[in-house]
Amino acid sequence: MIYAHDTCRVIECLTSLPKGTIRSLLFDELCPEIVRMSKSKYARFFVTKMLKNGSAAQRNIIINAFRGHCVSLMRIQWAAEVLETAYNDYANAEQRSNIVSEFYGKEYLLFKVVGIRIGYCLFQDESLKVVTLKDILEKDPAKKAVIIKNLEELLKDIVPK
Repeated sequence: MIYAHDTCRVIECLTSLPKGTIRSLLFDELCPEIVRMSKSKYARFFVTKMLKNGSAAQRNIIINAFRGHCVSLMRIQWAAEVLETAYNDYANAEQRSNIVSEFYGKEYLLFKVVGIRIGYCLFQDESLKVVTLKDILEKDPAKKAVIIKNLEELLKDIVPK
């Protein structure tokens, strides 16, 4: 229903109402479809409205739903706009780091997760420190070529020639 233009507009208007209960009910119903809605020509407006008018908890749910899908979202024009809005206007430092790190490749993500879980990184309190690309390259400089190659391939796909 949200994927059709006319019904999407009605649902968007409902999210703009001052009553938060309607917005919360709509969000709870449509929450499992966040990534799919972001890729839709019309439903993406609902996601954008929820980023704008939703609570901080709802924004976090939306941004965290993008995790693992950022590269595929950037390849679709409408989804890229939603991801850009979320990144620039609503994401915190950790969420921004997670979004950007997906573009470095699967090896980076694996290395990052293994480093945090096993205590491989150099930080005393890992919950306070976001592991950056610089931190990982200091530990294993050989990963640099793989990450650059992956990033270059993704940019060639995303950026029109």
